[in-house]
Amino acid sequence: MELREDGDGAAAGEYDRAPKKYSWAEVRQAVHDLRKELSSLSTMVPMAISFRKLGNGKTRVYFLRTPQNGWEITLLYTDVTPSQQPSNSRLDWKPLIESNVALGVSSGKWSREEQLLWERQRVAAWGIASYELHPKTGRVLFPCASSLFVAEEGPNQSPPLVPRSLSTGWGAPLTPAMCPSLPSLVAHAARGDVWLAGDTLRRPARLTYACKGRDERLADDPRQAGVPCYVTQEEFSRYTGIWWQPKCDDDVFRIVYEEVDESEVKIFSFPSSQSSSGEVEEFR
Repeated sequence: MELREDGDGAAAGEYDRAPKKYSWAEVRQAVHDLRKELSSLSTMVPMAISFRKLGNGKTRVYFLRTPQNGWEITLLYTDVTPSQQPSNSRLDWKPLIESNVALGVSSGKWSREEQLLWERQRVAAWGIASYELHPKTGRVLFPCASSLFVAEEGPNQSPPLVPRSLSTGWGAPLTPAMCPSLPSLVAHAARGDVWLAGDTLRRPARLTYACKGRDERLADDPRQAGVPCYVTQEEFSRYTGIWWQPKCDDDVFRIVYEEVDESEVKIFSFPSSQSSSGEVEEFR
């Protein structure tokens, strides 16, 4: 029999139980196990699916997923033959590009900017987190490990393709976008500004000067271009601030970009998770 006080609805002695205390080692292990489980679940289902019609009448389906016996997300594809009859046959998933190891990629080469972007995007595994497909040419663009890669099929090259890197601006290239009219031109954000990279450019071109420089303190450098503010990313799931003109009738390729001024936003300091020497990181 349980004795209850008048009006509180709780069993006698229920509030006297002390909550179980966990050590830091137990908390850390619990977080590690949860992240491992989330990572496994998030990579089981194909994501970021795109379609492209091939010359032989088939439709090529592109998507991101971890391959069998793999642990990093990569680009895969499968070819589908249009049919009026339903089919229960299993599609054959194939790698679109050479393995991430062939790119010289390791989990230690991702920049802090990329890791923070992945946290806001709820990405729970390493590898290729996003890509862009140009349907007409089959050109694929993707950022990976602080670099920008392109891969495209040619007369003498079929999947798996060998990607090549593009020369980019300062820092890690974030949210790159191909020009719809000329896919060899790629705009991307890096260190608070918009940059232009491309096959025909000898060096990347800086298009905006919202950010003062590399060594400025966060308090003295509140503006950035090409990247939306934290609230837009976290609450509205929009991570890009760069848009190409969809179609142009002349030889001028135009870009609309977002510029954010966070000078009125308070700065907070946190111990750095990337350092063991007591360094702190500043965030708005």
